[in-house]
Amino acid sequence: MRFSDAAVWVESHGIDRPLVGVAVCYSGQRSVWLPLHLPDTPDVQVLADQVGRAVRTLCDVDLPAPGRVAPALDVLRPGRAPFRVPPRDSLPFHELTGPLASDVAVELAARLAFPHLGP
Repeated sequence: MRFSDAAVWVESHGIDRPLVGVAVCYSGQRSVWLPLHLPDTPDVQVLADQVGRAVRTLCDVDLPAPGRVAPALDVLRPGRAPFRVPPRDSLPFHELTGPLASDVAVELAARLAFPHLGP
């Protein structure tokens, strides 16, 4: 576990495993980083499964639940410019842990796969 004056985080990696981690800022913001397979022609459902795994990881952090969350993605790919899928809206945290979690993952994945379709 590591910490700074802004956050606490844990990360893991190895020779045969890519870097993965979870951070919680003292403000309450939660972040997760993990490898995301993003081919030139992405499959939205495959991306949604990967994004859904990240959403579940953030929801499983054993801390008091925030009232509302605003899901977003930041994607870093070697040799390419960073890409951000900003939040469109906030929703109650309990909806992110229920049946709507897959809908949120699909929406973020679609916006990531097809950024030219607009907000």
